[in-house]
Amino acid sequence: MTNREIIKKLRDNAELAWASYFYFDLLKDSSNIPRKIYKLDSKGNKIEDTSYPRGYKEVAISLEHIVSKEYRGQEALINLKQDDTWKSNLLNTLDEKTNFDQLNGEFNPLQAQNFAKRYKICFHQPNTESGFSATLFGEKRKQKDTESKEIKYTNKMAI
Repeated sequence: MTNREIIKKLRDNAELAWASYFYFDLLKDSSNIPRKIYKLDSKGNKIEDTSYPRGYKEVAISLEHIVSKEYRGQEALINLKQDDTWKSNLLNTLDEKTNFDQLNGEFNPLQAQNFAKRYKICFHQPNTESGFSATLFGEKRKQKDTESKEIKYTNKMAI
């Protein structure tokens, strides 16, 4: 193995270690339903859309959102209860008022994009009572495009 290859492996492992500190538990709620963030315009303002329950456009949180500093500090929204009973409305209001979950990514946008193309989360253990949490990443399989000869990552896992 050449020095260049050793340095690349070291850099990749350091990036994975760094990524492990981000809040991956914000991807899905306890019912395994994807959580969302507000979609922002180019000025960082929420995009109004009355077809969404909160009146603003929402998008599901992705791996790229979690690791990118572009979304750092953005609120991870609580999934609202969909029935229209007084109890659900009250619980939704309380959940919204007491939600302090925010994304904490630190990768620059290009680094976050490349990370999301290359890796996928195989397993995430949210914080236990003792404070332990873990995230297992898997590297996607590389595939060469026969026409352009470009090497891309597929959604299939490398073995």
